[in-house]
Amino acid sequence: MVYRTLVKPALFRMDPERAHHLTIDALARLGRVPCARDLARRRYRHRDARLSTRFAGLWLENPIGMAAGFDKNGLAVSMLTSLGLGHVEIGSISASASLGNPTPRLFRLPDDEAVLVSYGVPNDGAQAVRDRLRGSERRVPIGVNLVKTNDGTPPTRESVTGDFLDSFTALAPLADFVTLNLSCPNTTAETDYFDDIDRVGELLTALGDHDPAVPIVLKIKPTTDRGRLSDLVAVARETAQVKGIAINLPSASPGDYSLVGRYGSVATRLGAVSGPPVRSLIDAVLRHLAEILGPRSGIDLVAAGGVTSGDDAYRKLRLGASVVQLYTALIYRGPQVTSQILAGIASHLEADGFEQVGDAVGADVWSG
Repeated sequence: MVYRTLVKPALFRMDPERAHHLTIDALARLGRVPCARDLARRRYRHRDARLSTRFAGLWLENPIGMAAGFDKNGLAVSMLTSLGLGHVEIGSISASASLGNPTPRLFRLPDDEAVLVSYGVPNDGAQAVRDRLRGSERRVPIGVNLVKTNDGTPPTRESVTGDFLDSFTALAPLADFVTLNLSCPNTTAETDYFDDIDRVGELLTALGDHDPAVPIVLKIKPTTDRGRLSDLVAVARETAQVKGIAINLPSASPGDYSLVGRYGSVATRLGAVSGPPVRSLIDAVLRHLAEILGPRSGIDLVAAGGVTSGDDAYRKLRLGASVVQLYTALIYRGPQVTSQILAGIASHLEADGFEQVGDAVGADVWSG
């Protein structure tokens, strides 16, 4: 009630990016107060042993996590890990600091509970984030999402690999898992670099030479091309430390979707649309990946996009996702949406006769 009647109306009267920065700042300040963290945990934690699961070899209290993009610089880790989530992923973070794209670069699509993002990965750089993570308290596993620095220069093998190696070396020791963002939809020079799948293998080989002990997740461009997905899976299987595959948002404009609202000139702006409009695409890609991987592959799937309810999250679990991530739903529905989604998943587990959430993973793909 507080979020819906007071906080959200106030934030939605502001420019979206300013509202975002104020939210992160407030969470960072609250995270430095132990009693505030404890109060948040008591308020938002949904305790149900049936929801505990494993992802990338890690034990999670539940399968719902915070997607990268919300806390780009690791400022609010202490509070975010107290909000009842099973894990939190920060970033994307690059080796060097980046200003990102010119403003405005964040737009609400309220009639569709969606957001258009065209940030261009602004962040403080790996060294600054490393220092913050060292001083943060965490109550759930933390993932660090890494991306090539958006400096506008044409990418080369040396520049891309070197950039990832620098950020990986700085942040991997402080992360429970590392996500390699291979398909950022909001940068100009690097968006298509990893369309050449051999380059994915080259990057993984370079990281492997540094003997990474942390699980690696590949965040890939969404596609329903089964041949391409099969090739990506084959590359992932060649590296023992690759424990997960995540599906990124596509580069598109709101006008590419069948939306309820009319958004004027924003409808033709290029970026990444998040929220319900991308739900069906992500679900289709998820099913293809699950079919290609098969059960007990050792590579877990991460799904985000259009998750606003327990029904949405449970569908992604049954399509093969081991964990489901949120971002846009938190903007429109507030932090209580996590416990509501978890309660919905638990209700579905009971109705379907599953003892653990892991039993539901892939049920619509691998059963029979």
